Amino acid sequence: MLISQFTATRLAITASLFLFSQCHADPQAIRPRQSIGDVLRTTATGYIDSFNNPGPDLRGVIAYRTDGCLHHFEPDTLGIPPINNAKYLEFSGVIRQYISGFTLTQTQPMIIYGGSPVVTLTLGGSGTLVTDNEWDGTEYRNAYTIDLTMTLDGKMIEKIVERPNVQLTEQFLEKAGLTIDCLLNNTC
Repeated sequence: MLISQFTATRLAITASLFLFSQCHADPQAIRPRQSIGDVLRTTATGYIDSFNNPGPDLRGVIAYRTDGCLHHFEPDTLGIPPINNAKYLEFSGVIRQYISGFTLTQTQPMIIYGGSPVVTLTLGGSGTLVTDNEWDGTEYRNAYTIDLTMTLDGKMIEKIVERPNVQLTEQFLEKAGLTIDCLLNNTC
């Protein structure tokens, strides 16, 4: 059975109006999907921002991590074993007692590896030392290279490998009168 030209035109107009109304009802329907590179970049930027604004309980420093995320430190000579989120939160809290106003800044463009959810960050860290010795109030500086391995959708971090500048890290520990052992065991 053939439909008339008039009926076909009416059907086409009705379908177009329906599709138009659906797009305007849901703005996401007309937006292009975000690329995985953009999602990885957003998560990595959020990771940096979470250190600069961790919140009063410091939970921001683990906000972008999966529950099973492990934080690794290299080189092994630093003596810091891989630590989970709870231990990292405690570790970070102890360190922040000795560095006031700690901030991270990106010093090189982030590297996003095609075909894998890995981002490498090159960062600078700064703040002011808080100690009971002559170093109190002096400037803290360090440099970090950090690899973030993300979930396949790029929205959460599954593994972190942090490589701080060893010499600057050792200087900080000496100036603050700290050891890795006391930081890890919260006995400083």
